[in-house]
Amino acid sequence: MEQKLKELKNASGNATNGLLFMLEESFSGLNQETKDINFKSFTFRNNRLDIGLESKNLQATETLNKKLNTSKTIKSEITASSSEKNIVKGNLRVEARH
Repeated sequence: MEQKLKELKNASGNATNGLLFMLEESFSGLNQETKDINFKSFTFRNNRLDIGLESKNLQATETLNKKLNTSKTIKSEITASSSEKNIVKGNLRVEARH
């Protein structure tokens, strides 16, 4: 999948705030950080990627957010979270650093 994203990115130019750039920067290199997370939705609007997710605990969501914020090219923030029946639902917003 990572290779296909790179091919699509190269075909569409090297925009540093487009959807393919955000997806590649957000998910390449993540391994253990996503094992307890289920991604439910992706919305790309105004050069921002909003990710809806569910996890077993808030710590998993916070760990993912911290990992994304170690990038020099993107930044992330938790925009919403709630706990319901041992499942944490949350939203992350990812955008390019300027």
